[in-house]
Amino acid sequence: MQYKVSPADDNGKWFLVIAHQPPTSCGPQEGVLRYKALRPSRDPNQPEAIIAQREIFGGASEMSYRLDVQSDWFAITERKPRKLDSVPGVVILRYQVNGNQVQRVHPLAVMTENFLDQWVQLPWDEAKRWTKQDASLEGLHSKLNKLLPDSAEIQSVHRCSGNGGDGSTG
Repeated sequence: MQYKVSPADDNGKWFLVIAHQPPTSCGPQEGVLRYKALRPSRDPNQPEAIIAQREIFGGASEMSYRLDVQSDWFAITERKPRKLDSVPGVVILRYQVNGNQVQRVHPLAVMTENFLDQWVQLPWDEAKRWTKQDASLEGLHSKLNKLLPDSAEIQSVHRCSGNGGDGSTG
């Protein structure tokens, strides 16, 4: 379990972020990371949850994460297998905190391959925030989102032109 209290913002308000991994003996074999951000409320025994989420790791032996907190954001950087190809990847769950509202903000990942993997797993309403306005992307997102882990397909192969522009790969 990791937890951190944010520095006070300009209004003197702070929040607490807690991240923990339940023991694998308490649930399914896949590792789970649960995290939430809490603000104090009028009742000190009932803090206000501004976000509560869970992330599934590929396997219990691969679980690893780091929690960072600032006055107006927090981030969980985690190492876990990518959904699309099961290769180890690094994901950043970074959230902007504005009052009692949170919104996921960039970066989603450290490398391009990890970004694609995260984009595919987001609901389309959130994933479209991270793309150009292109109607064909929603269909591609939907298709990739429905894939089972480690089952990506190659849609098409295009020959790349070489320096001569004649289609040779030189």
